[in-house]
Order: sequence, then C-alpha cells, then structure tokens
Amino acid sequence: MITSIGFRWFRSFRDQAELELAPITLLYGQNSAGKSSVLKSLLFLKQNVGDTSENGEFSYTSRLVDLGSSRAMAYLHRSHEPTSFNFVCMVKLPVELGGRENGDSRVEVGFHLPHDEIDSQVSYRFKDLPDEPTIMWDMSTVGESRRVWILKNDSLDAFRRLFGGVSSSVDGEDPTGGIDLWTRPVMSCIGMLPGIQIGTYSGSYREFPRFRSDGSTYRAALVPTSGWSWDAFAANGLRAAVADSLRRTIHIGPARRLLNRIEPSAMVADPSDPGLLVALRQDDVLRTRLNQRLASLGIDYEVVSRRVEDSVLGEIHSLELRNVKSGAVTALTDVGYGISQVLPIVMEAHRPGQSLLLIEQPELHLHPKLQAELADLFISTALGGARTNFLIETHSEAIILRLLKRIREGRLSHEAVRVIYVDQDSEGVSTAINLRIDEDGEFIDRWPSGFFDERIKELLDDYDLVRDNADSPGEYVPEEDE
Repeated sequence: MITSIGFRWFRSFRDQAELELAPITLLYGQNSAGKSSVLKSLLFLKQNVGDTSENGEFSYTSRLVDLGSSRAMAYLHRSHEPTSFNFVCMVKLPVELGGRENGDSRVEVGFHLPHDEIDSQVSYRFKDLPDEPTIMWDMSTVGESRRVWILKNDSLDAFRRLFGGVSSSVDGEDPTGGIDLWTRPVMSCIGMLPGIQIGTYSGSYREFPRFRSDGSTYRAALVPTSGWSWDAFAANGLRAAVADSLRRTIHIGPARRLLNRIEPSAMVADPSDPGLLVALRQDDVLRTRLNQRLASLGIDYEVVSRRVEDSVLGEIHSLELRNVKSGAVTALTDVGYGISQVLPIVMEAHRPGQSLLLIEQPELHLHPKLQAELADLFISTALGGARTNFLIETHSEAIILRLLKRIREGRLSHEAVRVIYVDQDSEGVSTAINLRIDEDGEFIDRWPSGFFDERIKELLDDYDLVRDNADSPGEYVPEEDE
C-alpha cells in the first residue's frame, strides 16, 4: 500500500512536492497547472521499480507513460539538478528485524535520475527503524560499456547494521560456492533495482556479472532455509512488497477506449491486464457486482456478455447492455458516450486485488447527479471490504460536494479525504497545496481562486443585478457587457 509520493525538479515542479495520500485523494487545479504530473510520477515508478532491464537504465517510454527522456522530464528541461521521485509503501517487517508489533513498517524508495555527467541513483530508507538507515546504489559504467548498480560507500555502515557480514574483509571468498561474502546479501536486492547486475563498493567497486536475476544460481544460496534475516527479507518480503504495491496501482486515463461492437476472443493487448471485455466475460461475479453498482448509480442498464461461434471468424464475443425497464438489448456503441466512460471506473473499483486507482477525469461525459453518485462509489470501495484507495484528478464540483456532505452526515471521516490543489505562480512553477477539511465537512484552508468562487461570483453578480432593479417596473433584463 502506497501512503505518500514525492518528486522534485519534475516538469513544472521545481521544488520538492510531498503528497500524503488518504483513502480518497482528490487533485484539483486549473488546466495545465501540473495535476497530471502527479499521476505520471507514479506511472514512471511503476514501469521501473522491479524491472530487470539488461542495461539497468530507467525506462522513460512505455505503454504506461511516455515522458521522453530524463532531460525532457526535468524542470525547464535543465539537467543541472537531478529529477527525483520517492514513494512510501507499507511492508511487513518481522519484529525480529526491528519491525513494529502490528508488522507494518514504512519503506521509502527514491529514484534520482541522471543529470550533467552524474549517473542514476536508487535509495531505500527504513523509516521506522532507529536512525532511519538508508541504503543507496549508484549506476556505474564498468569497463567500456557494462552498466551495473554499485552500493555506495557511504551506505556501507547502514548496510552492515542491517545485513551484518564480515566488516574486516570485504574480499573474503565463500569456499563452498565461490560467492563473495558481501555479494550474498547485495544480490538479494536484485528486483528492487531497475537492472539485473549488482556490485558492491568499498574504496573501489566490485562487480559480479556472473550472477543474474533471471538465473537460479544465486537464489538457492541467498534464501535461508529457516528463520528471518535481513538477507531473506530483502530477497523475498521487501522486494515483493515494493513491486507489488506498484503492480496493484491501476491507471484509468481521461479518455477510456470505446469497445468495438464485437471482438475476437483472442484479442487481448496485454495478457497481464485483459481489460474490460475479457474480464467481464470471464468473471461472472465481477459482472454481477458491476450490474449491482450500475443500479445503485441510477443507470438503467445491466451488462450482458454474449459469445458467437463462427466457422470463419472463430469465437467472437460482445458486451451488450440490457435496459432493465424495457428489456431491450443494445450494443455499447449505441448508447450515450458517458456509459462507456463510467464502466471502466466501476469495474476496476470492484475488481479484486487493486491497491490504488489513479483516475483522470472520472466525471467525463457524466451528468452532475451521476458524478455525485460516483463519490459514494469511492467511499464504499475505499472504506469497505475491497480497501482500494483512490487518487483522482478531477474538475468535478459535484464529487467534492458529495464527500463533504457525507462528512457532515457522519458517514465519512474527514481524515479519509484529502484535497490537494495544484497551482502555478506567475513564473509557471507548480506547487501542491493541501486543503484541510474539518470534522464538520468544512474547509479549514482557503480555497485558491478559480473554482468554487467562480460559481459564487456568477450567482452573486446576477443577484446584485436583480437587487438593483428590484424597484424598477417591468421585466428584468441583464445589463450588457461594457
């Protein structure tokens, strides 16, 4: 579970931005203020943490997000400062290793991108341990072209405290397996870094290219047969928890794909994420939950899946909508665009195994009443059995008003909602402002200009005109603009 994210020198964000996440976190702000950059920072981490690329470099372009290059991502495209990202996730750290009694422990993962002849860095900081030990690796070039992650010299003390090992001789060899005594725990950290080769550093670097993450040679030597150790925790618990927290972060973009009328059953773009059509066709329980939620949202349709066998085209499937009032069946392509846009949101909110949903513009093509009903969906999913959190980039007034109403009614804790306003100053520098909410569903902090006040301004301007003309006979006619 990701509890906070941060970044610096990233796109329009010059200074460090730290965003604490709640079960429901809303991002507001004017167009091009930098809201989407918040989501893109998480997508960049998702496509790199746990990745095992051959050259160990960060990936800037993938199906998840296209950020171009490290220079393209940098503030004003200036590379004299490092673009950095960090996020905090919860891991199960055993008490024997210093974890808390409930087993939850916070680990902060940091990425520092290359800048002006300085290479990439990755850091892990254990926030709930004494002195918050940090282990950091540098990407270094070994020989003419080999790229390998090297444990930084100033991380050796923290490394020894966590992993133990022989402090007097880092060059000692393991006679049984030919594995350097320092290599064993360092290699356990493969999978925590975006590369498959890791070395150690102490005065001068040591590299171990014969041990690779896609092989099985080092795995048997690194995983203890019994008991907990930092070696086992890094090789199993930590690596899995960090990668899993991002794997279960799902992104729903601002324009959801409109399904074709029919699609062949083999048409799956990404086997790890089968998408709306395949998931609803294969999972009857998911389809039932989806239809129940559509009914609660006041949508008079239910989703049905139909399979057609064709001797030439093979197996063909279609998702169709049945009108619950008339019984008429129609294709998704034949109903209002808003239905197709809300379906992925409702489905992902009910699909098991999600941890954090990143949603852009959930209100797209939706009536304000339905936007408000979506807020209730977010509440029931985030605080119900699924425990899926939401990070939502939106302009919807109806969503926040419904959430504030539920707080006033006592049906939602004010601590379960966080509103972050992304603003830009006159120089184009973006900042993320936390707008606090009290127990009565009222904002403690003043809302920046350009949102609620626009509606109030329109209403009060008309009210003033009506008041000024109240003593005049005849029909009220608004004054013309000067």
